[in-house]
Amino acid sequence: MTTMISYADTSDINSISKEIKELSSEFNAEIEALFQRFARVAHSPNPTAEWTGQKAQEYFKIIQEDKRQYQELARAIRKIGVELNWVAESLEENIISSNR
Repeated sequence: MTTMISYADTSDINSISKEIKELSSEFNAEIEALFQRFARVAHSPNPTAEWTGQKAQEYFKIIQEDKRQYQELARAIRKIGVELNWVAESLEENIISSNR
């Protein structure tokens, strides 16, 4: 048995979708700023020399992998926002076509 949906507040879904995408962009910007700071410490043309040596270099290699994982998380969060938007559009289309 299929349940017919006659109403859905897609404006709320779209609003949430937009907010998720905006927050994922903010998250990504914060992550980028953090890792730029690490890069300045580690290997800019004029490193800050806060931490040097082999252990520092090993740590900064690990940091690059962490950065990649955080960026993947930001992309996944943004994808949820995009998919929510798609769900809202699809829901609207289905409601319109079922009410014809």
